[in-house]
Amino acid sequence: MKNKWTAPLLAHITEGQLKGNPNWVATTFTHDSRKVEPGQLYVAIKGETVDGHDYVAEALEKGAVAALVEKIPSNLPTNAPLLYVKSVEEALKATAHHVRHCTMAKVFAVTGSSGKTTVKEMLRLALENQCTTHATPASFNSRWGLPLTLSGAAENDRALVLEMGMNAPGEILNLTQMGQPHIALITTINPAHVEKFGNIEKIAHEKGSIFAGVVEGGVAIIPADVAECQILVDHANKNPNIHHIILFGTSKLASCRVIDTSFSETGMNVTASIDGHHYTYSLGVSGMHFAVNSVAVLAAIHAAGLDVKKATQSLGQFQGASGRGQAHFVRDNVLLMDESYNANPGSMKAALDAFAHRPIQGKKYLVLGQMGELGPDAPKYHADLKDAVLNVHPAHVYTYGDMMQHLKAAIEDQVPVTHITDLETLQKTLEKQLQPNDGLLIKGSNALKLGQVAHALSV
Repeated sequence: MKNKWTAPLLAHITEGQLKGNPNWVATTFTHDSRKVEPGQLYVAIKGETVDGHDYVAEALEKGAVAALVEKIPSNLPTNAPLLYVKSVEEALKATAHHVRHCTMAKVFAVTGSSGKTTVKEMLRLALENQCTTHATPASFNSRWGLPLTLSGAAENDRALVLEMGMNAPGEILNLTQMGQPHIALITTINPAHVEKFGNIEKIAHEKGSIFAGVVEGGVAIIPADVAECQILVDHANKNPNIHHIILFGTSKLASCRVIDTSFSETGMNVTASIDGHHYTYSLGVSGMHFAVNSVAVLAAIHAAGLDVKKATQSLGQFQGASGRGQAHFVRDNVLLMDESYNANPGSMKAALDAFAHRPIQGKKYLVLGQMGELGPDAPKYHADLKDAVLNVHPAHVYTYGDMMQHLKAAIEDQVPVTHITDLETLQKTLEKQLQPNDGLLIKGSNALKLGQVAHALSV
């Protein structure tokens, strides 16, 4: 069922003024003029480097029914259909609050230092087989992305899955107040963005603020295996609306936990205990972090009163989100494990551990790119990957990005390692190096564009 965002309704919600033809109806919102589809409302977002107002004319030409703006571009005809507001960001917030007030859906919110998109996608799969579901597309997890996600929810949706990310203090609180979840889930805590927060405890406090927005009768789902678990529990206990706290992980303290795992070339099998009931199921990815993520998802399904067994069957379809652990065979039966979308110390070690356990007939190779936003301790965080790297027993390690020189120095007396400074050389080196039945892990921060190398090897 498509939404019907009429011009008068949006003008009322946003306290905006209609310019030009006021008789339009929008189905969804978009902020990307390059991907406008007929019937959409184009939202002109002013970013740090790009101002969406410069692309209003292009969006209208491509079929946008109107544009949400806070200034009127000079290159538009006088009758261009516009919704003029004081602040596009505040208008989007107002729209998000309207959707949240009207929806009958159960709302799930997901945050964490890593694994957010993976858990969001797993949860979407598990829910779709049981009820009409709308989830955050791609990584629309910011103050812009969340209201855009909510705007796409339909009247008949019975589950909304909202991913919530942050780069600065206060962002999670803002997002959870918009989303007002029934069930809030934190995947894990590790030193992602520590440069901006100062220490990992402050990161935990920021992530824990997701529980402040949980509505009456809500549930908090918390990782039991992290040192900051108690900080998160304390945040959950501050909100009297939260009636139940569920711990998940590998710890025996967790009511939802991984019991056993086994690995294969195509993925893994997991045995889990969910509130005392045992389930065995398969995943199309491998690694203990994926097993733990899947248990968090089953905890959320259980908390929502849905069918856990049916959810385990859905998880068998999970192949990994793009650039976040997808493994596939490329030419000459080489297994490529693509983790090129993001990297921090926790996710890097998890990926290396997963690759170490993955059965490979040939040799194993690593491409490791530097991790960002780690502050003055960045050299140590990179060097500290040493044990996880050596545990893979790689035939060769290729490092990329200046900070990875510290890892190279830590391991070069124990394993062959080459530091490469451009993507073209890296690609050509790998094409010559890889032999039939080998395995390759590519892991690094998205800004490095290592995904281009993964794509080139896949075609």
